[in-house]
Amino acid sequence: MISFTFARTAPPRATRILIVRVPAGDAPVEVRKAWVGVELPLHAPGLRKAKVAGLLEPPWGRLATWLRRLPGVGRAKVGYAVAAGLAVEELARRNPAAARWFRENVPHLLGPGRLFVFAPEECRTVETE
Repeated sequence: MISFTFARTAPPRATRILIVRVPAGDAPVEVRKAWVGVELPLHAPGLRKAKVAGLLEPPWGRLATWLRRLPGVGRAKVGYAVAAGLAVEELARRNPAAARWFRENVPHLLGPGRLFVFAPEECRTVETE
């Protein structure tokens, strides 16, 4: 009888993304360019499909938010989700003026539970053990 021992190791798991291209969006181009080179922690591992709204769209009330979840309502985007407030904090370390734009123009999007979604082609995953 032959015995084999296999070392089980967990595969590397991406817990962060690095922004490598200027993201699409409503922010001024100089603000969007500031994201390039910023590394951000993922809200949850892997790609997510989420209903999204533009940054400069008016804030949605509770009923409109609920209605947006219905099939066929709202815009769906596949990408990597990051906590919006934390993302802007990371952005501030590299470009305080760009972070200030978010804090002054869309403060309602930076609270707890609010997410930014970056498209897969705008970033690359950072593997960690």
